[in-house]
Amino acid sequence: MHATTWLAGNRTAYQSDNYRLAQSFASYGGRLVFGHPNFQIGAEYETNLTNPAFEVSDETGALIRKDEFEQTWYGVVFRINTARVPVYRTGLIFKFGGGLYDTHARFFDLPDNRPLGEATWSGKFLGVNAGVGFSIPLYRIVHWEVQYQFNYAKIPAPDNSP
Repeated sequence: MHATTWLAGNRTAYQSDNYRLAQSFASYGGRLVFGHPNFQIGAEYETNLTNPAFEVSDETGALIRKDEFEQTWYGVVFRINTARVPVYRTGLIFKFGGGLYDTHARFFDLPDNRPLGEATWSGKFLGVNAGVGFSIPLYRIVHWEVQYQFNYAKIPAPDNSP
């Protein structure tokens, strides 16, 4: 068994004209996997601690709206540790996952930050993620993992928006 919790810094890479400028946000999550010391399969969960927010301008360049996105991910993960004895040695980690994204969007009027409403979707969206990093033993079975992860989900326009 391998259990992991994390706090992560993230950058957006949305493919929309209004959201092309990358925004930073924080997330947290957890993973519980079972199997061989070098190969495990299990469940993974991640959600936003802070949400990415985008300021939208009109044709004249005046700010008119702020759009904020909240996402939660849960799915299945396959994890590989290349260390000869993973409990006691530093190892290169590879992980691959697939699951569902639950997305919410909130819109605010600028400059007074008055809520305009929320966008809703009728369902959740399939997504994938992959990561690479290092697992470094600290004390007995406690490890510190440093990892880069890429998430991908194609989320269409919402069913409704203000």
